[in-house]
Amino acid sequence: MTAVQETLVEENPTMGGYWLDNRKVLSAAMIAPAILYIVAMIGFPLVLAVFYSLSDATTGSAELHFIGLKNFQAVLGDPIFRKALMNTFIFTLSSQIIVLILSNILAMVLSADFRGKWLVRFLILLPWTAPISLLFGLIFTFTDMTVVYVLTRGGPVHSTQVLNEPATLDHLRELLFHTLFYKYFNFRLS
Repeated sequence: MTAVQETLVEENPTMGGYWLDNRKVLSAAMIAPAILYIVAMIGFPLVLAVFYSLSDATTGSAELHFIGLKNFQAVLGDPIFRKALMNTFIFTLSSQIIVLILSNILAMVLSADFRGKWLVRFLILLPWTAPISLLFGLIFTFTDMTVVYVLTRGGPVHSTQVLNEPATLDHLRELLFHTLFYKYFNFRLS
C-alpha cells in the first residue's frame, strides 16, 4: 500500500482497508458463494438421502421413523442384490480398463503424423455429433411428425387439431431448436 492509502485507512477505518487487503479474508469471501452452492446442491441432498436410508420413509406415507441399518441389512441379505452389485463392479472395472487401454492407443496414434489424420479425428467425433443431428432431423421432419405423435398419443395433449395448425408447429420447432441449441452450445439466441 502507498503512504496515502495507509493514512486514509488509518483515518477512516470504515473504508474496509483491513478486510480488502487481507488475502485470507478476501479469498474466503470470494470462495464462499461457490462453497454455499456446492453445499446446497450436493451436500444437502446427500445428507437427506442418508437420512432417508436410515428411516422407513416411503413415497406413499408422510410418516418417518428412524430404523437404523435395517434397510441395509435387508438389502445385503438379498442374493439378487449381491449378484447385481458384483456384476456392477465387474462391469465397471472391466469397462474402465478397456477404455484406458484403447484411449492410450488412440492417443499414441493421433500424436503421430500420418496421412488421413483428419478422417480419424472425424470418426472419433462422429458418435458425439451424430445423435444431435439425428435429433434435429427427427424434430424438423414433416413426414414423420415424431414430436406431434409423442405429444398427441403419449403426452398430455389429446387433440391433434391444435398441433396440426402451421403456427403451432412453427412455435414448437422454434422452441425445441432454441432449447437444444442453448443446451448443446451454451449460447443464447435472444
